[in-house]
Amino acid sequence: MFTTFVLAGSCLYGETATRSENAALQYYQAFLNAPKLKMADEEVLGDWKEARLDAQTRGLLKQYEASFKNLRRGAALEKCDWGLNFEEGPSLLLGHLQLARSLARASCLNIRMMFSENQQRAAGQDLAVVMRLARHVSSDGLLISVLVGIAIERMALETAAQHLWLMSPAQLHGLLDSMEKLQPHSTPADGIRMEKRVYLGWLRRTLADPAKAGKDLELLGAEGITFALLTGGQKPAIDAMLKQTEKDYDRFIEAMEKPFPAAEQQLIEFEEGLKNANPISKLIMPAATSFHMQHGAQLSRVQMLVAAIHLFLDGEKACRKVMDPLSGKSFVLVDEKDGVTIRSQRLVRKRKVELLVHRPEL
Repeated sequence: MFTTFVLAGSCLYGETATRSENAALQYYQAFLNAPKLKMADEEVLGDWKEARLDAQTRGLLKQYEASFKNLRRGAALEKCDWGLNFEEGPSLLLGHLQLARSLARASCLNIRMMFSENQQRAAGQDLAVVMRLARHVSSDGLLISVLVGIAIERMALETAAQHLWLMSPAQLHGLLDSMEKLQPHSTPADGIRMEKRVYLGWLRRTLADPAKAGKDLELLGAEGITFALLTGGQKPAIDAMLKQTEKDYDRFIEAMEKPFPAAEQQLIEFEEGLKNANPISKLIMPAATSFHMQHGAQLSRVQMLVAAIHLFLDGEKACRKVMDPLSGKSFVLVDEKDGVTIRSQRLVRKRKVELLVHRPEL
């Protein structure tokens, strides 16, 4: 299966890039080289944040050495094309996402091990590698890909926050520089545009001949079949619904391009209106408000880590100069027993957005 993916990726990438320039090919090699884990090892990997750094963990990480080499090679490359056929619509398989997430867990566990063995320089470099993987995972723009990318990057941020105190000023500056060079996050508006292209485009092609669309509509579940029956396969009715769904996508995109507070309120109103929308919009419109909020929270966490680095380098005053993109204000610092919590002044879905930074001297 992976051979097919790799060949597809190299073909889609075109003549302007050689195989060695596509990060996805290195990542696919990393997935292939990953070990088949025993149940005990799977439990360790699942508990990567708290797992004991003992002989069992060291043995597990040794099995990932080849995968880590491929991971680092992929992260060193700029372009990443996963070789996906977007015309497949909802049947598009995204098996690489779970594999990337599993590899990120192993890498963060390895970073913890390196810090415990005083390999701070190498550990700091691998933190940047995991962050780079997260951005590459998100590069196709699909909402699910962006959400997995957010989850992977959050692993790196939380791992870094627990170990910044072990890094020298030069190493902290190096991590900060690596973060500044990361490719930008895919925006929520871009994500909705991609969803519109993939899913609405697929549905248009599928419904071009309603009489033959039954099997394909099964991909949307029983409601998809109901929709086809309700319209009686009538092309004018179907076309009208498709046009309305296109407008619904465009409304979400327009709202997402506004500043966060205004966008949030408008998106909530739009999603409430979808309850009475046409069957197509109900079926394929994504949970745009939730995605937009998760994206905003992640942008805030990234800046929290930047603020934490400045806290170690130049003190609290420099830390407070880092602005929170979520609230537009400085972060709140809360002293804890073994560190400090850096917190946004804005809640997301009534939940705090924060990052716990380990700092034993407090």
